[in-house]
Parts: sequence; structure tokens; C-alpha cells
Amino acid sequence: MGGPATGLPPLLWTIPNRRTVLARMGKIFCGLRNLGSVNSGASAVQFPEYRARRMVQMRKIMAVSAVAAAAAILISPSASAGSRASSATYRLRASMTPQQVVTPQNKRWRVPASVRHAHGSFTGAMVLAGRRRTLRWSIRYTGVGSNPLQIADIHYGKPGHFGPVIKRLCGPCESGQSGKRKLSAWGARSIKNGNAWITIITGTYRDGVIRGQIKLS
Repeated sequence: MGGPATGLPPLLWTIPNRRTVLARMGKIFCGLRNLGSVNSGASAVQFPEYRARRMVQMRKIMAVSAVAAAAAILISPSASAGSRASSATYRLRASMTPQQVVTPQNKRWRVPASVRHAHGSFTGAMVLAGRRRTLRWSIRYTGVGSNPLQIADIHYGKPGHFGPVIKRLCGPCESGQSGKRKLSAWGARSIKNGNAWITIITGTYRDGVIRGQIKLS
């Protein structure tokens, strides 16, 4: 049986955006019907065989139009399903130490004795699905000092180089914290290519007290 008041097969009725397609098909059919009515005057009366040929031509055109519309409907859901299925997940990790910290001038930081043994770790999963780019992350650290202001940032840059912030993960933060963030295309590409690092910032050490290059696990 067809859909409600359409006479079309059930498959066509259940396809998304069916109203738009049915409206367009209706316009095609109405136009073809009007085309046939143009010759319904004297020519049709005087030459019945001419009228019959015109009707056969109209039925063929209508059949081809219906098949083309059905094919367009059936193809589009498959394409969208294919784009949804295209995704990739990248496991990430970083080991943070004060010895990796550099100044904004790309010079090695003279590590104070009070935080010489500070360390931390970062783990995460970056999911790229079409235009959606998300990062799930978790951080742990210790020995960064007692300052209550603690921030975790991901920066752009190769080892030994400072760079702009890609994404702030948290602020204020605490060890053991985790979360989820959206990424820009540039940020996701930088992380994937190994050109990103994570740092823990405190009120005392504004350029970072520990730092680690983010790598693919």
C-alpha cells in the first residue's frame, strides 16, 4: 500500500524530506497534464490518433520523472550516513616536568629548588568526526607549590618553544580533574601533528611550573 493519500510505495513515504520531494513531483505531473490539455481542442477531435500518441508520450515522461525523483531520495540518506560514519579517535599522553618549561623568549627556565621535583601527567582522547572535534582529558600533578591559582592550558609549539594558547582545560584546577572541550580545526591539527604542549600555571609561576609535549599514545 502507498502512503496516506499519495499512492506511492511505503519506502518513498518514509524517507526524510518527503513533503518537499512530493511537492516537486506534483508540480512536474501538473505541468505535464497541462501540456496534454493544450491539444485537447480541435486537433484531438479531428485526429484521435494524435491524442493517443500524446498520452503515451506523457505517460513515459511521467514514469521517467518518478524514477529520477525516487533515485534522488534513496541516494541522499546513504551519503549522509557515510559522512556520519567518518570519524577517528586519537589517544594522547604527556609527561610534565619543570625542566621542560621555557620562557616566552624560548629560553630555558631556571627551575627554583622548591618545585624542582614537581611532576604531572596528562591523558586524553581526541575525537574527530566531520566538523566536530572534541577532547576528553584528565590531569594529575604534584609539587607545584601551594598557590591556590592553578590553571591547565594547551599551547601551540614544538619542544623548547613557547606559543599561543590552543585551549584552556580548566582554571582553577586540581589534581585528578577531568573534562571535555571542543577544539578548533587548527588546534586539533596541531595536537595531531605533535605541535602542542600542556602546562600547569600558578599565581607564582605565570609561564608555567611544569610542562609536557603532547604525544599520540
